[in-house]
Amino acid sequence: MAQARIFGYDLVRAIAIFFVVAVHCRVVVDTGTTAGWLWFLACGTLFLTGNALFFMMSGKFNLRERADDAALKKFYRSKARNIIVPILVYFLIRSVYDMRGSLQEVGQVASYYVQGTLSGFAGTEYWFVFTLCGFLLVSPFLARMFARMSDFEVKVFVGIGIGFNAVLTVLDNAGIGFSWSYLFSGFAFTFCLGVLIDRFAGSPHVRRALKWAALACFVLNTAVQHAGYSMYACETSPLYTIMAVGLYLALLDWGEKVPHFRLVSFIAKHSFGVYLCHMMVLYSLQRFFLFDQGLSTIGVHILFALVVFAVSVPLAWLIDSTVVKGAKWLFDAIFGIFDKRKAARIGG
Repeated sequence: MAQARIFGYDLVRAIAIFFVVAVHCRVVVDTGTTAGWLWFLACGTLFLTGNALFFMMSGKFNLRERADDAALKKFYRSKARNIIVPILVYFLIRSVYDMRGSLQEVGQVASYYVQGTLSGFAGTEYWFVFTLCGFLLVSPFLARMFARMSDFEVKVFVGIGIGFNAVLTVLDNAGIGFSWSYLFSGFAFTFCLGVLIDRFAGSPHVRRALKWAALACFVLNTAVQHAGYSMYACETSPLYTIMAVGLYLALLDWGEKVPHFRLVSFIAKHSFGVYLCHMMVLYSLQRFFLFDQGLSTIGVHILFALVVFAVSVPLAWLIDSTVVKGAKWLFDAIFGIFDKRKAARIGG
């Protein structure tokens, strides 16, 4: 029986994907004014938590122990079907979009698609999936480690992660440099936090403290960037991590109190598709919103983000319901043949 969706997680997904769209729509903001620059920084500080929210969500649901070898195989097959297949479909659509002036040259489009899939798209907003897939590959093995951690070990792990990222962020921003490495630095640490949050933030007092800390960290992180210390501000900075954790907890808790709007769950269901297609929408509409300068571009940014989001959601639904659905059907059909052959060999 399928597990019922928890609305709090749908709310996190819906808010996070809007943040992802809105942060990219900042291109219309006039940063030549003080107000515009502060808006640009504040929006980036808040909206870039969308990355951390998605990494934590992924860690929450993928860093789970698998009971046996069959469950491990099922995990990788599920990730291939539900992550890799949509990525390949959207990458193809993006390749056609980017090469729309050269569609008569099929070989060029195919070459662009292959190169983009292997490395080229990693330099775009698609960097997220290149990173996420690496995390997913090792998550079944990490899951065993985290499942067996004592509460003290969890606290030490979190402390080391926060501490290392703090040293890295401070020293690099100070121009000193820090070349030591840590296996769980950056978003790898954020990914791991997803399965550990309930362990170190299960108490209502801790959750409340982290929510207030999120607000304080937002103000501090914006101020720090305004002062010129922006390196890793929205990646490894503890201010960013604590802000993201506090916001994550706040959204989960709000999800238990607010009405369960179907639109939120619909957006959450197609959030991956929105992420994969929204920049094509943005590029297509951007020229219509680059018509002003000064303080008014703040309002233009809000309008632009809402329009891009409003177009991206139904577009993702359309692609998910047709091309992606068809690709998944083909994937299931191919593996169904292998399953039947395997069953026949065992039965024979």
